[in-house]
Amino acid sequence: MPDVFNAENPVDKFKNQHINEEMDDDSGTEVIDDRAITDENGNCKLTNTFIKAKFTSVKHVCGTGGQKYINENKPDVNNLRESRAPFNIVVCRLTDATVSPCEYNGADYNRYIVVPCDVKGDPVLFEKSY
Repeated sequence: MPDVFNAENPVDKFKNQHINEEMDDDSGTEVIDDRAITDENGNCKLTNTFIKAKFTSVKHVCGTGGQKYINENKPDVNNLRESRAPFNIVVCRLTDATVSPCEYNGADYNRYIVVPCDVKGDPVLFEKSY
């Protein structure tokens, strides 16, 4: 993560919300709270996925490490890229939004990821994994 986090910068926001090399399935509540990760309304996110890799490895998906991905539900989105190899990820699911901080349970997976990339070739959102 950069020394100065700019929440308005989509790449910085992506790094904050989705990149964590050391993430484990028991750390969701703590990491999501420490990084102030919320939905667009400032509420607890229902799920958040962390990619257990360096940003440079994920960025590679926007180039030769990925291939074009078509989402039939979003035919007008043409910047999606699918990884050519699976990544280790931790998917954190909200278990209790009535406490502060919100509580999450995490699960480890090894899955292909899909990310939209900006014009500079950087991932800017986490679309999905499978």
